[in-house]
Amino acid sequence: MTVIQRRASQDSDAPTRGKLIEATQRLLSSGGADALTSRAIAAAADVNLASITYYFGSKEELVTESMIATARDLLAPVVATLSSDGEPTTKMLESMVVMNRILNEHRDDLAAYVHALAASPTNVSIAAALQALHRDMAQLVAEQIYVQRSAGQLPPWVSPPAMAQLILAVVHGTLVASVVDPVHTDETEIGTQFAQLLLQARTNSD
Repeated sequence: MTVIQRRASQDSDAPTRGKLIEATQRLLSSGGADALTSRAIAAAADVNLASITYYFGSKEELVTESMIATARDLLAPVVATLSSDGEPTTKMLESMVVMNRILNEHRDDLAAYVHALAASPTNVSIAAALQALHRDMAQLVAEQIYVQRSAGQLPPWVSPPAMAQLILAVVHGTLVASVVDPVHTDETEIGTQFAQLLLQARTNSD
């Protein structure tokens, strides 16, 4: 069961607005953009068709908010891990474990996230939300890297902002690969290899 489905099943009396967002997320994950007709969304949410216009103004705005919600749901645990107290290297490694768990437990939601990424160049609202998430994560990662470099745990040539962007590029690349070619994408092995690179860079500085 995905995080979206679990949330819906635990709160069957959710307000209509929440039901519509959850239904749109489910349809987007299972059928893609072609499945997002107004009638299909209303039926999946078990609400009146007019509710879409009443609560969101248009189907397009509903889809936008649903894509943004999916991105936030998927990335929130990673942000929380990076924001927690603890030793920087440990938090970095734990964030990779959390991301791997998300990939395994919420695989059905990944397609919706990729749809959000694809829509961002032409949708200002989605782009702004994804940029805010990306910048928050990049800043948190860069802060951890800066602490490690200042403590001599990483070599001087490491640029915290650039390395943070590189790490996020690996994360996003893994997400996309998991959707495009799930059979030949081993997220656990990718995470393990990346963790080894982080540890090796630290070891070489000790």
